[in-house]
Amino acid sequence: MRCWLSLCACLFLVACVSVPRVRIDDQMLAPGITLSLPAEAPFATGLDVTQMVQAGFQGRQQLIQSYLQKDEKRFILVMTVPSGPRIMRVDWSDGQIVAKREPIAPAGLHPERMMADIFLIYASHNEIVRALHGATVLDAPDGMRRIRASGKDVILIKRPVADVWSGSATLSNLIYDYRLTIQGRRMSP
Repeated sequence: MRCWLSLCACLFLVACVSVPRVRIDDQMLAPGITLSLPAEAPFATGLDVTQMVQAGFQGRQQLIQSYLQKDEKRFILVMTVPSGPRIMRVDWSDGQIVAKREPIAPAGLHPERMMADIFLIYASHNEIVRALHGATVLDAPDGMRRIRASGKDVILIKRPVADVWSGSATLSNLIYDYRLTIQGRRMSP
């Protein structure tokens, strides 16, 4: 009996140690340029936004509907096929990004990468300055945000001016050749 209890205790400890805890790692935006996401999403509590996202990569296009919410504990992204089934749910809290992928989720869809793009578009200038390594961020009054390295644009972002979460936004990663075109709308004030 004592041997059995010892074996159960060892198995329990091994199971606790081997459960993967997804920590937020630096996200590579381009060679030599990284973004260190903060432990918590820097967006206001009570955020409730719906978006239509046109994602383009190497000539391919995909339309995705997304819902973004922020409460006291976490930032949540839910992605669906427009008016269809769920693709993925991503929670960002306590220095972790946890994703629940549905069988229809493409293998190349990386939750940490999606959160990095959301951060680049919607976080404040000062938040990005703190998180960005190997590049600089330039914001213009017209909503244009440029991530630059070695005197060249790496990422171009256009955001709404009055309310960053409502209206059209775009992100173009010139190095990795992808583009996001977003039409967002707040669901609550």
